Amino acid sequence: MPKIILTTQIKAPLERVFDLARSIDFHLRSSPDAEKVAAEGKAEGLLELNDNVTWQGSRFGTPQSLLVRVIQMEPPHCFVDEMVEGAFRRLRHTHTFEEQKAGCLMIDELDYQSRGGPLGWIIENSFLTASLRRLLSDQNKILKQAAESDEWKEFLSSDSN
Repeated sequence: MPKIILTTQIKAPLERVFDLARSIDFHLRSSPDAEKVAAEGKAEGLLELNDNVTWQGSRFGTPQSLLVRVIQMEPPHCFVDEMVEGAFRRLRHTHTFEEQKAGCLMIDELDYQSRGGPLGWIIENSFLTASLRRLLSDQNKILKQAAESDEWKEFLSSDSN
């Protein structure tokens, strides 16, 4: 079962990075998939424990729908969302935030398994893992840019940071 781990050093306060990472509004506006929408469940604001959101968009030229639930929340250090319904057999995304002298270290751990047995394994190893890694990396670059500039103010109230 593939596991993707990415670390991103961000020169911004821990709380700001944590809140930006769980902002549905930021995620929708900054997503490399311009057609992504929060179709059902919570559709705006900050994700909280037990929130559900259905993300809809297109991946590999195919419409996709992914219902996730926030199953763990430890502000401002960690939150975990897990797939309830979607294209994967299993998907769990752990978001961890560590305070550093120069800001925050954001750690993404995406643990997933595709459907389809041996064919799913071939797909995972031939392109899916690389594609998901690239998607997460692109999203993290956008989050870093927003957190380190004044762009974050469009998505978070000033009392958040």
